[in-house]
Amino acid sequence: MNLVAPGGLAHLAGALRFTPGAPPPHSLQSTRQDWAARMGHGVPPARLPGLMASLFNLCSHAHRLCCQLAIGAAAPGLLPPPQAVAERLRRETAAEHLRRIGLD
Repeated sequence: MNLVAPGGLAHLAGALRFTPGAPPPHSLQSTRQDWAARMGHGVPPARLPGLMASLFNLCSHAHRLCCQLAIGAAAPGLLPPPQAVAERLRRETAAEHLRRIGLD
C-alpha cells in the first residue's frame, strides 16, 4: 500500500518561503495544505483546541492556546477563557524547548 501522495512527501508537507523585508502578505508564501480547516470541519468547538494541538505537535501548547483564544473571540462564553495566557505560553514554550533539546 502506498501512503505517499502522488507528488511525494514534499508535496504532502508543502513549503514555506519567507522573504525578509517584503511587505505583508508577500513576506510569507506557503504551499502547505490547510490541514486545520480540513480536519476541523464539523468538529465541536470544545474539541478544536485539542485537535489543533495534536495536529500541530510542534509548539502544540501554542496552537491549543491560540485556538482557545480564537474561539473565545468568535463566540464569547462558549469556552472558559484561558488563564494567565502570557505566563502559560512562556512556561510551556521553555518546557518544550528543554524536551526537544533532550530528545535531540
